[in-house]
Amino acid sequence: MWGKTIQPQSPILVDGRVNVNGQAVMQLLLAGFSSAFGGQQVDFDPTKMKYVANLNAPILGMIPFSVSQEYSSDEFVEMIQGGGDAL
Repeated sequence: MWGKTIQPQSPILVDGRVNVNGQAVMQLLLAGFSSAFGGQQVDFDPTKMKYVANLNAPILGMIPFSVSQEYSSDEFVEMIQGGGDAL
């Protein structure tokens, strides 16, 4: 992205990293273990998950710029499969 001009409302692919909420993942794992050993069923509904995309980049190399977009589970899956809009 460095040195390139991005036209408004145009898609662009950028490299990034995925950050996962460790506390939420640990709660899921512990609930799964407790249900396995306790004989209880844990109801996990992946449609209630949300995904937040953040883009942080300097404009002209020095002006901080940040965009944040929240996606539902269905929107995120559709975007990953190539059918939705990117951030």
